[in-house]
Amino acid sequence: MKEMTQLDLRQYADRLRPRTYGGKSQLWCAIRRKWVARTPEEIVRQLVIQALIAHHYPIGRMAVERQFCVAKRRKRFDLLVYDAHMQPWLLIECKAPTIQISQKVFQQAAWYNVALRAPWLLVSNGMQSWCAHIDHQNQSWYFTESVPPLL
Repeated sequence: MKEMTQLDLRQYADRLRPRTYGGKSQLWCAIRRKWVARTPEEIVRQLVIQALIAHHYPIGRMAVERQFCVAKRRKRFDLLVYDAHMQPWLLIECKAPTIQISQKVFQQAAWYNVALRAPWLLVSNGMQSWCAHIDHQNQSWYFTESVPPLL
């Protein structure tokens, strides 16, 4: 894969709201408005959410773990940001920090995007992030150095 996107998620760690409840570690999700299990992937997802909020992405335009169909199969995306017309804008796939971001992982996210048709795709494991602009008409993409400003 080409150039990595400059997205230092560690700087948003102090914005996370952790708690222990019933002996289980949890994080507050501002989008779902509930406490969720604190898994490595969830930590990455919550860090991405905080980064997007810091980049002026409104919470009201974000959706977390919603089911959709692609090729007649039920799938669930990690995070999706909608544009001003409530059309998919940025599809985000979050992986645990131990999962290496490979071409295969990026292609999984791109496969999900066949149904959603978001013009932007971001894949992150918290340590490394890649963002690409997707040209659906020409069936091509190119990697970018930063997350796009929301329209």
